[in-house]
Amino acid sequence: MNDNELRGLILRKYYDRQREQYVELDPCDFTVIPVSKEDILHISSQLADYGLIEFVSARESKGQLLAGRGHILAPGVDVVENGGVGSPVTITFDHSSHVTVSSSSHVQMGDGNVQVDDITIQKLVAAIDHSNALDGDKAEAKSRLAKFLEHPLVNTITGKLIPDIGQIMKL
Repeated sequence: MNDNELRGLILRKYYDRQREQYVELDPCDFTVIPVSKEDILHISSQLADYGLIEFVSARESKGQLLAGRGHILAPGVDVVENGGVGSPVTITFDHSSHVTVSSSSHVQMGDGNVQVDDITIQKLVAAIDHSNALDGDKAEAKSRLAKFLEHPLVNTITGKLIPDIGQIMKL
């Protein structure tokens, strides 16, 4: 992992914990991608040099970083929320491994998903009827759909919104 990616990963951790006063990041905070204590301290010091975090460190007599605690600053928050745009240093965020959802409903996550929010059983049956499939395959598809819709759990979830499945399916 290069420094650009490490900066993104570490700045994101400070961002995620921005409600805490000062955070001492530890290698165990990074479960998906391992990050050493030395990298955390080195990158945190860089982020502080660029004004993205405030970082208080302890050094040994030779200048070697021993420990440190940090807190994200407003410019760092802006960089995270804008995906790295406006950063005084190159930062790469890996969007595939971080998702934060709060106070939301009807959330869809994943790559390449399609959300269908306006489909009716009638439209589905019509699509089956108008497909180029064999008549036997159409009948089987509609039969399976009817069995699915008649299942007690599905019936409970839909709140019995489909009163006469046989009529809809024209079985």
